[in-house]
Amino acid sequence: MKASITQNALYNAAARVKTSEQTDSFAVESHYARAFAELVAFIEDTLAEREERSPVFKLSELVRLSRERLIQLGVSSPCVHSTKLKDRILATLTVLAVYVFAQLRTSLAELWVAFATGKNFRVISAHGIYAAIGVDKCLALPMFLALPMFHAFTGCDTVSSFSGRGKKTAWETWNVFPEVTDAFLSLMRQPQQSDVTAAMDVLERFVVLLYDKTSCRSHVNEVRVNLFAQKGRDVLHIPPTQGCLIEHVRRAVLQAGYCWSQSLVPMAVLPQPEGWGWTRTAEGGWEVLWSKLPEASKVCRELLRCGCTKGCRRNCKCKKAALSCTSLCKCTGLC
Repeated sequence: MKASITQNALYNAAARVKTSEQTDSFAVESHYARAFAELVAFIEDTLAEREERSPVFKLSELVRLSRERLIQLGVSSPCVHSTKLKDRILATLTVLAVYVFAQLRTSLAELWVAFATGKNFRVISAHGIYAAIGVDKCLALPMFLALPMFHAFTGCDTVSSFSGRGKKTAWETWNVFPEVTDAFLSLMRQPQQSDVTAAMDVLERFVVLLYDKTSCRSHVNEVRVNLFAQKGRDVLHIPPTQGCLIEHVRRAVLQAGYCWSQSLVPMAVLPQPEGWGWTRTAEGGWEVLWSKLPEASKVCRELLRCGCTKGCRRNCKCKKAALSCTSLCKCTGLC
């Protein structure tokens, strides 16, 4: 596909390129995601160890544990909002509770999730949510079984969310594009890499509608160009690249298709994170693999522009990169 990009669009692109800041932001985001995932794992392990008496988790203690872990991961002055932390934990546990009830509905009459203590104590009816979402249970059942994959794909403790697109928008998109349900279901069954590739076309179309509900396009790269160059959408509010999206899908599959899908299995069989949107660090840990594509600032050198006003000399960015100045530069290419 050939796209016509105006000079102003290129100038805006160059002005928005802040590679180092974005890299730092992604690193911090991955640290917060890792800390939250470890916190949820701690809660689940504690519940499994104390079957006779349910343990009580104080929110202040969970906030303290999160902050301490973030400091260990290298985040200086971490900000952990107690209410947001509570809502994230509650959302994750509620989604899994509805999914479990959908599987055990024939032998389980009710399933309740108890949360908090004292005046903040509340119970959530998983079976009530199951009954309220769909009237026709035969039609609604596939959506319930695909719910963990939908939750992971649109953002959870170990998978990033889509910029500017929350759960409500994603749910509305799912309702108008039910074809994605089969793709979610196929990825809930401990899929192989070939299954992920087979589902990508439908998932791409879902993401396209998530950002532009009137679009007729099927691929995110095409929509990125259209929204940015033709509709003037900010680069932070357009879909991810296809390379980023496939790694995002792999992380969602590892979380939902392998971890959550085996929540009722005593000894879950899990693959290594490598190859599923994660990569090994030099220290032996794991970090998010955002994309296998190189950074735009390193391969799109024509977006460079200098700020020279009195003639381009040795310190000119363009000359250092062995490029000629263009109309994007301060010198307007007349040096």
